[in-house]
Formats: sequence, structure tokens, C-alpha cells
Amino acid sequence: MHDDDDRFTALTEVFASGRRLAEELHEENLRLRARIAQLEAAIERSSSSETGALALTAATERQTNSEIPEPVVKLAELELHHQELLQDHADLERQNSNYLSLYVASSQIHATLVFEEVLRNIKEILINLVGADIFAIYVYEDSGRRFRRAALDGNLDPADEIIPFGDNLVSQIVRSGSLCLQVPDADLPSGQQPIAILPLMIGSQPIGVVIVFRLLVQKETFDAFDLELFDLLAAHAATALMSSFKYQRLERKVLTLQGLLDLFKTGVSDDDR
Repeated sequence: MHDDDDRFTALTEVFASGRRLAEELHEENLRLRARIAQLEAAIERSSSSETGALALTAATERQTNSEIPEPVVKLAELELHHQELLQDHADLERQNSNYLSLYVASSQIHATLVFEEVLRNIKEILINLVGADIFAIYVYEDSGRRFRRAALDGNLDPADEIIPFGDNLVSQIVRSGSLCLQVPDADLPSGQQPIAILPLMIGSQPIGVVIVFRLLVQKETFDAFDLELFDLLAAHAATALMSSFKYQRLERKVLTLQGLLDLFKTGVSDDDR
């Protein structure tokens, strides 16, 4: 009987100890919940991810490591990770938007064989995607070994309408076949200074050149996406212009033959009469 009493007393102490531990855990849980609610409220009040990260850092630095409950630390880590994921998502969205713009631009360039429309599409890409404010598009005329200004945007000097293909800066850059963004002192007749010269080549054959003189006021300089656009223009604009040249020549031949055919039919009809 005495042994049963001892067992009962031991069990009672165990249950009492367990109850005290449960109550302490419950109180600690309530305290942690309140602390987490305070941190969540602080995060919501922060105006940016950087402000939220700084607030969390300051909150954790005000306490020693021994005083910071593990759930609070985990919450801070999760919030920082969440902000990183948001930034990665924004970067992916921007990258997808850029790729879509490149696809639309390449499709737009090849959407027509009419020379004037090809020039207009190239102008729209330079204005809307590159952000060019003043620029000119030159086409190469093999018969005169010169570049003729075929399209422009902004006020440009008539003295630059023709650029000989010879010993000048534009010709040197075209021969190199590479985009030039750090243009040395240009030797254009007007004296205007370009900020970018883009050769349009098919192999070693010059097709034209794009010269940018000024960007839009809201754009300070070229970025990585602009370099991709210039690469696209260098390849696709040259091909589209060459196709439009051939289409123009073919169209003129068709019109000439059609005129001769109509004249022949008219002559035959007059003979019949």
C-alpha cells in the first residue's frame, strides 16, 4: 500500500510539472505571437523592401543573440528572402518584357518590303525602344560610293545629307562593322557630334548606317537592353533594307514591262483597225 502511495505521489508531481511546463510554453507562445505581430506591423509600415530590411536589422541588433527567440529570427530571414524573391520576380518581368520588345521589333522590321515603310519601322524602334531623339538613317549607294540620308528625326544640317564612302570617321566605323558608342571628334561637314554610329552590313557589304546625335531628355545614357537592340538592328535592318532595295528594282522592272506590254497591245489593236 505504501508503494502505491509513493507511485501516486510521483505521478502527481509529474503531472504538476507537466502542467507548469505547458503553462510556461503557452505564455512564451503568446509572447512570441505578440512579438511577431509587432514585427509584421513594422514590416507593413515600411515603404520599401530596403526600409523593411533595415528595420528588421535594427530590431535584431537591439537584442543580444540570447534574447532573440528563434521564431523572430526565422521571421526576419523569411522576410528578407521574400524581398529577394520579389526583386528576382521584378527582374524576370523586366527581362521578359525586353525579350518581347526584341521579338516585336524584329517582326516589325520584316513586316513589309516597301522601302519607305522599312525606314519608318526602323525609326519607330529608335524612338520608342532605344530612346533616340535626334538621329539619321543613311543608305549606301554603290554607284556613287556614298551614304545618302534617307530618313531622319530632329533638326539636322543639310550639309550632312551626303557622306562619301572614303577617308572619314563614318566610313572607318562602317568598315569595322562594329557599333561605336564612344565616338571621337566627328568630321561631318556640319560639325555635329554623334553619340552612336551603327553600321548596317551584310557580310562585308555596307547597306547603310544609323547615326544617333541625341537621346530623349528622360534617358541619360545607353543601357544593356539598348546594346541588344543595336545588335538586332545591325542584323535585321540591313537585311530588310536590302530586301526592300531588290523589291523596288523588281517593282520598277515589272512596271516597265507592263508599260511595254500595254504599248504593244495598243499597237496591235491599232493595226487591227
